[in-house]
Amino acid sequence: MQTLDIDDQPLGEGGFGAVYRCRAINGQPLAVPQVVKLFRDNGYGSAVKGMNTIQRLQNRLSDEHTKQQANGSDLVTAYPALLGAPQFSFEGTYQGRNVSGYCANNLKELGFEEFKDILDDQPGGLLTRYQQLSADRKLLLAFQLASGFRLLREKLYIHADFKAGALFVNLATTQCAIIDYDSGAVLDNEHDRPSTFGEMQDWLAPEIMRQLADPSNHGRRIQVDFYSDMWSVAVGIYYLLTTVHPLFFLTEISARAMQAYSTASKWPDASPATPYFNAAYAGLYAQVRNYYDTQIPPPIKDKLESAINKGFSRPTMRPSYAQWQTVLGAIQVPPTVDYFAVTPQFTVKGQPVTLTWAVQSAAEVIIGHSIYPAAGSLKLVAEQTGVYQLTATNAFGTTTETTLPVQVVEVPEIKLLVPSPAFSISISPSPLFTRLPTINLAIPFDFDRLVGFQEDNLPTLPTTKLVRRTLASRLRELARNTLKQF
Repeated sequence: MQTLDIDDQPLGEGGFGAVYRCRAINGQPLAVPQVVKLFRDNGYGSAVKGMNTIQRLQNRLSDEHTKQQANGSDLVTAYPALLGAPQFSFEGTYQGRNVSGYCANNLKELGFEEFKDILDDQPGGLLTRYQQLSADRKLLLAFQLASGFRLLREKLYIHADFKAGALFVNLATTQCAIIDYDSGAVLDNEHDRPSTFGEMQDWLAPEIMRQLADPSNHGRRIQVDFYSDMWSVAVGIYYLLTTVHPLFFLTEISARAMQAYSTASKWPDASPATPYFNAAYAGLYAQVRNYYDTQIPPPIKDKLESAINKGFSRPTMRPSYAQWQTVLGAIQVPPTVDYFAVTPQFTVKGQPVTLTWAVQSAAEVIIGHSIYPAAGSLKLVAEQTGVYQLTATNAFGTTTETTLPVQVVEVPEIKLLVPSPAFSISISPSPLFTRLPTINLAIPFDFDRLVGFQEDNLPTLPTTKLVRRTLASRLRELARNTLKQF
């Protein structure tokens, strides 16, 4: 007996079944996270029809997987958008009732986000994260989507209910994945017009909307073909590129609104005079239109305009998946380096050099370990002889590298020796002339003890009275006596 252990509560529910997280298979942990979808019958045989579709699709995808393995690849490597395809189907019992369903990869646990959650910005910031993806990464997602639907077309499978809730996106790895295969139909030949069950949603082709809007269609059965899926894929591609419906500026996305618009206007033109134009979206329309005109390559715009303008009333004019794959694949080219120059190419160590560059089709330009815009210039200090490397990348897994040499000359070390001179000092002293001070000093002395000139004794004075005279008066007296002798 084989068993599947699932959670008690579903991860999500729809008109044709509920999805549960799978905890174990036969009691063993899972190598790859899985979900289990249990079909729910709508009273018109939807469960039986869904099981039949899944089993037939599995057989055809299994054959493709074997073919890819023979070429050294596998189904998901060749077609990344089929990561959410059924792994195996089963019939059994659940809570005492007979059930049927299938297992598929648990995309949420593999790092994917439901595109509906991205558009609804749940959780907050998710929409901004997606919108900040570079244009080439969004084009890669569109390429994967077209490639996946091309293989499904080759296997004669029609999805019939492709919408935001049936698409998952991994923002980190730039990969999308299609789910909800049970709502579709597998054809026996190209001319089949199978019937399936549908729900009203804005990705449906106008002719499918008309069938669902018919009041007499109580079972919601619709006739589908490859062209109805081609409309949904074109809408999906536009959503991936802009995050809005091609006709988001209308007050309603319905067959009658689209009919009125296509009669009066040519997409993507719109104005307040356009039938069903929503004036509240006038500002948003201008922003989206600017992005469409400047960021989307002309071949992609040509296919979108053909799908909406011509394909609205003439389904055969809608671009095929092969055409989408061709135009989306043509832009997947490696970055082209227009120029990468360094000036000067010869310099002295420690001096600056200038790098200039221009690159085409690059999402990222790396010089050294820093990211720069696709065109610009940069000044660096040259330290040694070597090369500068520019790496340009985009979402298509290609890299272009260009290197340029620069010759750096070392600055020579210069030592300056200054000799010390021998100095000889000769000094010639000169006499100093100074004026001595005049001292007028009266000195008392004993006249009787003075000795005269030429050692003569001074004249004897009367002894009756001591006379004290100054030196000046004594000298005057001496002079007078001397003159008297001649």
